[in-house]
Amino acid sequence: MKFIYLFLLYKRKMISRRRFLLLLCILKKRKLRDDWIPFAFDPSVFTERESWRFFRFTMSQIEELRKRLLIPDIVVTAERDRASGVEALCILLRRFVYPSRWIDLRMFFGRSEGSLCRIFMWVLNHIDRTFRWLVEEWNQTWLTEEDFVIFAGAVAAKGGVLRGCFGFIDGTARPISRPKFFQRQCFSGHKRHHCSKWQAVLLPNGMIGSLYGGHRGSMHDSTLLTSSKVLDALQQKFTTFAGPDRFCLYGNSGYGRGELVKKPFSKVEVLNDRRKKALNKAMSRVREPVEWGFKEVVSKFAFLDFKKQMRMYVNPINKLYRVAVILINCHNCLNHNQASQYFDLEPPSLEEYLVTFDE
Repeated sequence: MKFIYLFLLYKRKMISRRRFLLLLCILKKRKLRDDWIPFAFDPSVFTERESWRFFRFTMSQIEELRKRLLIPDIVVTAERDRASGVEALCILLRRFVYPSRWIDLRMFFGRSEGSLCRIFMWVLNHIDRTFRWLVEEWNQTWLTEEDFVIFAGAVAAKGGVLRGCFGFIDGTARPISRPKFFQRQCFSGHKRHHCSKWQAVLLPNGMIGSLYGGHRGSMHDSTLLTSSKVLDALQQKFTTFAGPDRFCLYGNSGYGRGELVKKPFSKVEVLNDRRKKALNKAMSRVREPVEWGFKEVVSKFAFLDFKKQMRMYVNPINKLYRVAVILINCHNCLNHNQASQYFDLEPPSLEEYLVTFDE
């Protein structure tokens, strides 16, 4: 009878919903903080289409990705939070896909906000610690001399007249929330907002071969190139090649022209030279895919494009972007991407890409 009276009070709007639930819990002798009830996450309830929309991977791909990322079957955080490896990876992917609050994801995974945050950080730190070298070094097994020759041939087949061009280098400015300290250093006068600068090398198969950055927004692309030492790493790799081919990268006019980096000719240089003007036009057409790589990161993982969450000294914004790039490369290994279709090249398999030094 007490339950009927309580329900009538709620239906007649004499008590609020929160008070109704609290009184209901007291009557049932249950101590619940609010109307949320924990439940177990079941990945089998998602269809292929739903899994793609929520996580950007199918469930079969997520299971394969978990194994290759060396995420254990049971994840245990330092605070004793326990979750299956698939659930932990799904928490990371769901957070990346769209800028949702933890309280919203609580209704999705059946966990408290604190538990979700701790599991998310565990997976984020694990991927960054174990696989960050994949976007920092050039000693991957799928980057051999034959692969560089194939890359240069694919660029030439699309009209790239620059001999030996195997990839494209460019910088991007990721917007961040206005920091509490060093506001002037983080402000980009060109972009007109606070940001962090990143530099990437995109290969014709759609993979981001090198990533460096997280620096102040006022830094110039040429300064970022010098700081990254990517040219030194490439020069050291090219010394191991037996063939006579000379390889180089192609960038925008912000870079200096050198042996390993080429850039378009200036307006003065092409003024009375049709050959240089034609070269600029041909290379600008094949250079466009480098922007597709940056687009893929923020379109697949919109959380990184949510400026209010990119807060220095609060969130690990550099680690977030670096892990997102690694996951985008994994996504390109499992699915076709725009750049690989344009150059008609197959990216490496997930097994070839996600290797560790122990293997």
